[in-house]
Amino acid sequence: MKIVSALQLLKEGKYLALNDLIYQVYDLTDWITKDYPNHFKHYYTKYIPELFNGEREILASYAGVKIEGLCILKKSEQKVCTLFVREEARGQHLATRLLSEAFIYLGTTKPLITIAEYKVPQFTGLIKKYGWEHTQTLDKSYYGNAREFVFNGQIL
Repeated sequence: MKIVSALQLLKEGKYLALNDLIYQVYDLTDWITKDYPNHFKHYYTKYIPELFNGEREILASYAGVKIEGLCILKKSEQKVCTLFVREEARGQHLATRLLSEAFIYLGTTKPLITIAEYKVPQFTGLIKKYGWEHTQTLDKSYYGNAREFVFNGQIL
């Protein structure tokens, strides 16, 4: 598996590959709208435009032409906005590899990250591995339909 950077594709002028990455990443994350109802709007009006000024980055791990895992990042907040690995690709340390690249872009191994309460058990290994600290809990109304646990910082 190889990790591809949206910013690198942009820098190299590989616009068709970038377009494919953008489409596949949204397709893989569309289910997030159940927890974050504004995901579609944010993805296309914030995440994608902010790629062009370097404020955002999307890292995608490919197996052939298919994305197996991805990470969406926001530099100014040192934030991991989305970390996702397809179920069939889990257990291969793909999240660790994506996070290693994310840490370089963000400049920290303790990024701000929010995790829906019911998903925290899926992230326990990463939380322990990197020593992430639970610093805040947001009620259900903040993002959408689940309480959010904030690690390594505060959401104002």
